[in-house]
Amino acid sequence: MSKTQAATPKHATFADFAVVHYEFEIEDPAGEVLVAEMRAITQAELLRIRRSLGNPPTPPVKEIKKDEDGYHEIYNYADPGHQQAMADRNALLETRVLLASWTTDIPGDTEDERIAALDTLPAWARVGLVRAVGMLIGIAEDAVRLRPFQRAGTTTVPLVESDAVE
Repeated sequence: MSKTQAATPKHATFADFAVVHYEFEIEDPAGEVLVAEMRAITQAELLRIRRSLGNPPTPPVKEIKKDEDGYHEIYNYADPGHQQAMADRNALLETRVLLASWTTDIPGDTEDERIAALDTLPAWARVGLVRAVGMLIGIAEDAVRLRPFQRAGTTTVPLVESDAVE
């Protein structure tokens, strides 16, 4: 829903947050609009995918410092090799989440073969699909708002001065 469309809030039930499918329109460079169906994956699925990658690569040690508690390794997070390893890991995470979310048949019998097939997509298509997945696993900052709760039929009780927090 766009920011210009007004939505009437409703009280949500557990079922309102169930895993559902969404359609995303992705326009190709020639102007043709393609529709990609995506499934919103669960938090458990996302965690399983993250865990399947193993621990992030450890950056190289930049120096070793000694203090009253002993020796401590100082890691070089700016190391180009480490940054490339993290970028590769994040790209694989992105790809595995895309595989879990996109409902189309992707060529290949194994996950590695399907990943290789995704790697053959044109960049515009891949970027569009990844943006769609990002919309399903993230949430815009302005999509969650705090409202004071008031049960229907009740009145708001004002704070008395002694209840105020200073």
